[in-house]
Formats: sequence, structure tokens, C-alpha cells
Amino acid sequence: MHTGFCKEIRGGEKVKLKFDPSELGEREIYRIGGKYYFRCKNCGKLKYIRPADLKREGNRGYFCSKNCWYEYFGRVETTCAYCGKKITVPKNKFLKWRTHYCSTECYNKARSGLKVPVNLEPSSELAYILGVCLGDGCVGSYVKGKEKKCSYEIKLAVEHREFAESFKEALESIGLHPSMFLRTSVRPNEKPLWWVEAYSKIFVEWYKDITSDFSKLEEFLRKCPRGFEEFVRGFYESEGYYYEGLNKYGGRQRNLHIYNTNKGLVDLVAKILKELGFRITVRVDRREHLGWKDKYRIRVLAKDIVKFFALIKPVIKNPYKKRK
Repeated sequence: MHTGFCKEIRGGEKVKLKFDPSELGEREIYRIGGKYYFRCKNCGKLKYIRPADLKREGNRGYFCSKNCWYEYFGRVETTCAYCGKKITVPKNKFLKWRTHYCSTECYNKARSGLKVPVNLEPSSELAYILGVCLGDGCVGSYVKGKEKKCSYEIKLAVEHREFAESFKEALESIGLHPSMFLRTSVRPNEKPLWWVEAYSKIFVEWYKDITSDFSKLEEFLRKCPRGFEEFVRGFYESEGYYYEGLNKYGGRQRNLHIYNTNKGLVDLVAKILKELGFRITVRVDRREHLGWKDKYRIRVLAKDIVKFFALIKPVIKNPYKKRK
């Protein structure tokens, strides 16, 4: 792949132009193998230049990059943000970054104690995040790289963009800085997934602590405004299922189910739904003989389905959202 740079002049000749389009003076232009190269006035590297740019107005043919342009015209004096040592930095970097360091060592020392501020006070957004993370979300610490550094991650991969955007906005509301992107490199016959990723050691450690005991989780949700409703919304968007069709008698049939393999978590969700006034049934699908965990199923009765969507207001798997 041709990068545009030339390390050495082998068999090339220096070209003298009739005029130079800038006040910076004469350019060093070389012709090598039928191509033209110029020497950067700051770093001295040779870089390819198109023949048409030799006669165009402007500063073409003087600097190989924007960094060289700013470095050539001077540096700005400032102080190291960690040790206080006086340093000079290029003008472009001074304008772009708020903090500057004299060495990589000072930069690493300053970053080692840096923590992203996260608001873990009871809120409806935090209740929603807990519901999503206990469903399709993934929260944990993983050892990565050759240096075996620990990474604290919050992730979600779903098909629905509305769901991913809702989770991303909730993470931003508590102070995290998530990224959202579409990953198309999946297995054959699989749909592309929307990924939401965020990183926070404080949140991961708090999440592990509060989800280790569901009684502690229930107590926290009671302190959140609309805590039960938002927690159920996040859990339903992850683990819920809604279906409309015809029964064996030809009549209309509506089913709203929530599935999970954690019995303690299902018991908590069932208790919350009952306190919210929904009539439900809980059943277990035995799958131990298949080598799988038993799956617990919460079913909201058909008479309460309209009430469920009116109170919980999920962004997906909601048949009444399109009719508004």
C-alpha cells in the first residue's frame, strides 16, 4: 500500500519551479520514477504530491501534515498537569486538549487514579438499567491483553435500535459515557446487532454487590421513583414475549410472557407485578433431562395486558405504541 512517503532519494532529480504559490519560500520538489515528492519544511520527510498541486495556490508542498504546520509556526508554553514542570507543546495540541503532560510516565500516573463519576443514587433510570442488565445485558470484569489488565464492562447487544438507544440514554443520565454501534459481522442467517458499551469499575462493583442479594435489590427499587415500573420495563424489554393470534377455537388469543432461568429473580419480578396489581401465573419448564437449566415463565393474564402496557410503557414488544 502506497502511504505517500518516500524514505530515500534514489536516482531522483531536484525540480526547479518557475514560481512558488506561497510566501513560505521555495519548495524542495523531487522527481523520482515519474512521480513528484516534496520535502516537509518541519520534519524533512519526503511525501508524494500530485502534479496538478504543483501549480495550485495555497500551501501545498510545504508540510506533510497538520501537526508539522503548527510545529513550524511555534509552540505554546504550559505546565505538566501532574508534576508542574514547564513544557512547550504544539499550538494545535494546546488548543485541542485541556491537560498536557511532560512524559508518558506522568500521563500514566495521572490516569491511574482517574475515576468516572457515576451517580448511583436511587433513580428511575438506574432501576431501568438494573432490569436490562439482569436480562439481556452483561456486566462483569474481564482480564484482557498481554499485560492482563482488568476491564470493567457494561454491554448490551440487541436487534432493536429503539431498545439500544433507550439503554444508552439511561447510562448517560447516571454519568457514564456509552458508545453505540451496529455490528454486522455476525454468523450466517443472523441479524445485525446494535451494541451499547460502557466502562466503569465503580458501577460494576456496585452492581455485583446489589444483585448478590435480591432482598437488597428490592429495598433499593422501593427508594427509586417509579422503581418497580422501570425495573419491570427493562426486564420485559430483555426477557419478555408478546404474541397475538387465534386459539384452537378460532377466537382471539393474546399472550404476554416473561422468561428467565434464575428462580430467585423470577420470584422477585412476580412479587413486584403482584404489588403493581397484575394477575399472573408462574410455571416452570423442566429441561434438566436435556442438560439445560429449568426455565421459569411468568404469564400476565389477558385481562391485564392492556393495563400492563399502559403502566409499564415498553419501547419495544408493545402493540399499542404503533397505534398512538
